Amino acid sequence: MDFGISVFVKLSHENPQIRDAWVFLGYGYLMKNEPEKAKPALEKAIDLDPVFPATYYLLGKYYETIKDTTRAQKTYDKAKELGFDENNPLKS
Repeated sequence: MDFGISVFVKLSHENPQIRDAWVFLGYGYLMKNEPEKAKPALEKAIDLDPVFPATYYLLGKYYETIKDTTRAQKTYDKAKELGFDENNPLKS
């Protein structure tokens, strides 16, 4: 996992306008149980593309991790509103 994170750290800093670099960086941090690092990456992805549903789903996971169930549910609802599908999570 550390190698994957390091690749996305490098990619996101060399090419800060690539939404997916930030999405996957946030996902990597969530998987590594480092939610405090995941949130800024996911927020950057939302700044770049505010209608990509998978980012909101992952941000919901962040809120779930920090036990903010109200914000988690609102964020999951936003993901679904934008068309998030758990069977095809990267669909845009």
